[in-house]
Amino acid sequence: MIASDDVTAMHLAALRGDLDVLRRHAPLHANVATPEGYTALSLAASAGMIDACRLLLREGATVDAADNSGVTALMHACMHGNAALVDLLLLHGASPHAKTQEGGQTAISLAAQYGRPAALGALFRADAALVEAVDGHGRTALHWGVVSQHAPSVKYLLGKWNADVGAVDKDGNTPLHLVKSDHAILLYLVHGTSVRPHLRALNGVGETPAVCAAREGAHDVAEALGLNYGPKIGGDELDYRALGYVRGERSLDPRMFAFMARSPVREIPASSAPAPWPLRATWKHLLVASMPPVPYLLLACGAPLGTALWLSAALISAGALVILCTSRSYASLKPGPPVPFMAPLLVGLVLAAGLMHVAAFLPSAVPSAIGAAALPAYIFFVPYAGYWAQWARVVCTEPGFVKGADPEHAERYWRGYEKMPVGSMTPSGFCERSELVLPPRAAYSKLCQGAIRCFDHDCPWVGTALGVNNHPNFLGMLLCGEFAVLLWGCTMYACGAPAPFRSWSAAFLHNLPRPLGGVVLETRVDQLDQLEASLGRVWLALGGVPLVLVLVLMLTPLLAMHVYLASFNLTTREQVDWMRRAGTSHPPTPPLCGHRRSQEWAEYAPYDRGPVTNLRLFLRRQRDESPAAAETDTSPLMRSTRLTLKDSRARTLRVSPLFS
Repeated sequence: MIASDDVTAMHLAALRGDLDVLRRHAPLHANVATPEGYTALSLAASAGMIDACRLLLREGATVDAADNSGVTALMHACMHGNAALVDLLLLHGASPHAKTQEGGQTAISLAAQYGRPAALGALFRADAALVEAVDGHGRTALHWGVVSQHAPSVKYLLGKWNADVGAVDKDGNTPLHLVKSDHAILLYLVHGTSVRPHLRALNGVGETPAVCAAREGAHDVAEALGLNYGPKIGGDELDYRALGYVRGERSLDPRMFAFMARSPVREIPASSAPAPWPLRATWKHLLVASMPPVPYLLLACGAPLGTALWLSAALISAGALVILCTSRSYASLKPGPPVPFMAPLLVGLVLAAGLMHVAAFLPSAVPSAIGAAALPAYIFFVPYAGYWAQWARVVCTEPGFVKGADPEHAERYWRGYEKMPVGSMTPSGFCERSELVLPPRAAYSKLCQGAIRCFDHDCPWVGTALGVNNHPNFLGMLLCGEFAVLLWGCTMYACGAPAPFRSWSAAFLHNLPRPLGGVVLETRVDQLDQLEASLGRVWLALGGVPLVLVLVLMLTPLLAMHVYLASFNLTTREQVDWMRRAGTSHPPTPPLCGHRRSQEWAEYAPYDRGPVTNLRLFLRRQRDESPAAAETDTSPLMRSTRLTLKDSRARTLRVSPLFS
């Protein structure tokens, strides 16, 4: 009972964390309780006042004093997820096995029921055997995590502490019997550890998990447990793989099981960059690469135009039909990331352009006949060879791969679960596909199946990701390709149409059918052979025009965009992300020379250090990973965001189930 006003003041001071008042009254009244049985220690613990708890314990407060419901200070700390307070109470001898009077719950079961991984981690680090400790219901922490439908707690218990999915409570229920409607919890229980639960286990009243789910109204869970799979033919082992699908619509996402080292469906992140895609290409990719040069090769060999077109169409159609009939997807049949078919297609297009140039222009580009006009035809091969050299560097250079599945990062990930704000489902700042804390400016690449430093984008046309190491070569490839295209146009203009045609337009009109405007040249008999030889070269050159136009439309915008991005130390991913956040389709105006950067530009290009420095760092493969100005972190938006998060966390700590 309350003895005096001093005791009442001490209890209020415990709630408020007023240390001065507690120092005056705690030595005499540290263990005096209110009519409800609340001591100053339990009140301070419910309010999260760790300094007040420390003072009270030092003054002799009983650490396991319980109120009229049997709730102790440790239980209050666990319900709030205050790990530091849990550590303090355990250090002073608090018992995690104390039970409430109604229900017989312990601090462990309450931490799981309220979804507090931080408190669970503090308890289990003090004694790992507490993972399988049971309360008055015979339930473990995993049972209560399933009952509370708090998927992060279930994942934390299975992935970090390897909780037993086959534990049985007093009613014979396993955790699987208690699943209500959360499919994530169902999948964690079935696929989260190497020891899988028995899907047809019977509880105390003879019900399977499917029957329990149907009784609770979770018909999707019941259907997944009872209808989507069954015993294998000729054996009793259940086919758990089918549980990855619910009504044929919900597929199993391996990212759910990131960092769960004992999960059988976890995709182990790659430890090194994949081999260049030409080494992983199949005959299908070679077939795709050979399709574009086929018509030019037939014309170069002297085949008539009609024959070349029909034969090319037949070969390409047959090849496409074979690929469609033998491929279930675009993925390569060899191990490793998939090889997009656009990569060999680009190879075929560029090979076709080179073949067309050799067969159409070199026979007429004789220096002794046309003089300096023949130079573009031969200079063309300089940027053309440079293109292939840069292409090989892009494809074969490791783009900046970061080794996945670092054990240190896994430990930080589970600690992140303990620090998550209430309502969050997963820690922020982690890449669940590479199982890493991503370095600045890094991102996950699907083509490389790993994190890439200074990730720009996955380019299906070169079949790899562009990162800090191969991005300069990609820009060089675009530059060489642009010069080659320009020289091709100069060659066509300088060399002119082959004899006996006076111009390319005359050659084009001559080859048209007569009803469409075709003309017939007046030729002598001795010129017929020359005319027939020239027709193939004419069609090669004219057929190369659409091919070159396609290459121009591909190269020019890409070249301009990547020069712009390199000049301001940006990546494609960073630009797209900023435009999505800003809700605009165009970037802000860059600062003029000598002018201070605007706040908008600092948020758009935080790594900008001036065009000259940016290009130098880009070409040296030393792109900076720290913002150029610290004021980007002190913007009003960032300051207000941090204050909002701080206030919300403070409010979360002050709210107590005791007074709800």
